[in-house]
Amino acid sequence: MPHLAGASSSLLRACSRQRLPATSTIIAACQNRRVTDAPKSSFDSPFGRSNESSSTIKIPDFSKYASKSSPTTNKVFSYFVAGSLGLASAVGAKATVQDFLVNMSASADVLAQAKVEVALASIPEGKNVIIKWRGKPVFIRHRTSEEIKEANGTDWTTLRDPQPDSERVQKPEWLIMLGMT
Repeated sequence: MPHLAGASSSLLRACSRQRLPATSTIIAACQNRRVTDAPKSSFDSPFGRSNESSSTIKIPDFSKYASKSSPTTNKVFSYFVAGSLGLASAVGAKATVQDFLVNMSASADVLAQAKVEVALASIPEGKNVIIKWRGKPVFIRHRTSEEIKEANGTDWTTLRDPQPDSERVQKPEWLIMLGMT
């Protein structure tokens, strides 16, 4: 039977190409008959034709979950939630970056070694003090006027590090040198 239906369909197509007036009425009649005689499908959508008396399909009703407020109110709430989540994300990112930076900064013992204060007024003229700064010795000398004249009178071009005394010190009475270990 399906073979016969296929043959009749191809015959009808061939006739419709020739545009014969009698064939157009036959084609329309066959198409109408095919629609009415079409067998019902064994599968119907679970959401369709639930009003039949023999149907056991129960379509869920989600109307109680739908929002009863206006769409503008829903948009405002959505924007508020999105903005709040954005703000919370920014605060979390800032805290994370700050933790990394605090972790990578110098520790308290290193910072303590970096700062040394010396009361220069307590060092008498002609004496020197040796302090430790970052694990290296620092020599502080309160020079006398004779020592300053001697340093200025020395031929600085013959020194290992050729530099005049005026470039080595900010105040001529204080000579501060860093010892290398």
